[in-house]
Amino acid sequence: MRLLFGIKSLTSVRGGAERVLTDISSELAGRGHEVTIVTFDNSIDEPLYPLNNKIKIQKIEIGNAKKRTTFLDFIKRVIYLRKVVKKINPDIVIGFMSSIYVLFSFALIATKYPLISSEHTVPEYYKKRKIEFLLLIFSGLLSNKMTVLSDRVRQLYPKILHNRMIIVPNSVSIKKIKDSKSSNNIILNVGRLEISKDHETLIKAFAMLHKKYPDWRLRIIGDGQLKIQLAKLVDSYSISNKVFFVGSIANIEEEYSKASFFVLSSLYESFGLVTIEAMACELPVIGFRECPGTNELVIDNYNGLLVSSEKRVKNLANGMERLISDKILLESLKANTLETAKAFSIDKIILKWEYIFNIILKEH
Repeated sequence: MRLLFGIKSLTSVRGGAERVLTDISSELAGRGHEVTIVTFDNSIDEPLYPLNNKIKIQKIEIGNAKKRTTFLDFIKRVIYLRKVVKKINPDIVIGFMSSIYVLFSFALIATKYPLISSEHTVPEYYKKRKIEFLLLIFSGLLSNKMTVLSDRVRQLYPKILHNRMIIVPNSVSIKKIKDSKSSNNIILNVGRLEISKDHETLIKAFAMLHKKYPDWRLRIIGDGQLKIQLAKLVDSYSISNKVFFVGSIANIEEEYSKASFFVLSSLYESFGLVTIEAMACELPVIGFRECPGTNELVIDNYNGLLVSSEKRVKNLANGMERLISDKILLESLKANTLETAKAFSIDKIILKWEYIFNIILKEH
């Protein structure tokens, strides 16, 4: 099958959708499909995640892939995408995230090419992006299918899109490095440094514990616009020697493998890919009971802990202290993490994608 994937950029950020696209497309290429990926990246920049060498990459250098799309860039990209699609002549086009599937939906009007719009967030993300959300709805109606990460996410979108939506969870291909020595004193967080991830609460919670547990460290993986602000917060608590902003890294497996447990302080998640990645590396996860995308994956006192968001800082600190002080509890939760992660293995998720492809070709 000839497949054309599209994503705004593979060279700008190490995001969850970018990781999933590279994993899925690489696996499909390995299974004999002819795969091309189109992006708006600069021709000299390389993808941040490894790709199967059978995959062809088509870079469209219109506008800046690291910035929001201007109206003029939008028009130019739609016109060029239409030319690219006709040249490649794929059986199916798959756009990852609204930043490109909206463009595809316009580019493919009055053509023979079926479109799958793959959405990787929740409507909350579009709360202050009204025009983008209207374009999302319009694009969804022009798409043959629209993938979302869970039934709970599906219910959050307008009902007019529900009959086009198919649930396809994110896949996880990350594995624990067996030879890595566990430090037993590292709390790990992975996520962009932005408001929705609420690192402020995480840092304040850790600050409540650092004197009582002086040997423990907090490592935060990811970049973002709040880095300077969060660094100042760390300094204000005099814990700069215990809280480390690692930035965006390629060898994330090493970070998971060295940690004792994982903490996700997010206000909301569409799916919680890092939660499953952590569990795949046998890390229990602490998150908020009211956080969508976390409360679907973390089962309290089974593979992690869910704490109330009523008093976010205090309750998160209490949850962290439970796992720091109770090694028996930590090990019992750790024993169940892999079982949760298995449901999202790359092999199982690929079968869902191929099933959708076959449905579309039969209906189209």
